Amino acid sequence: MSMTLFPFLYAIAFVILITAVLSTACCLYVLKKRDSVAHIIGLYLFYLIDAVIIFQLECSPNFNAWFERGFVYNPAIK
Repeated sequence: MSMTLFPFLYAIAFVILITAVLSTACCLYVLKKRDSVAHIIGLYLFYLIDAVIIFQLECSPNFNAWFERGFVYNPAIK
């Protein structure tokens, strides 16, 4: 039971951590208006999207089948 629960909890904690960093960077950008912070926001946004896709692949069989079918036809998705 704990071995199947660990990846789920890890993925949720990982998404929450990335979201916290991204929201902090967004607040910093609103206050300081620096271009370097905008680049960091872009990088973490793509990292968050990747983490959510990995989370969905592990936890949702319907999404897994849809994504794998699309990945076979267009490997540039990932």
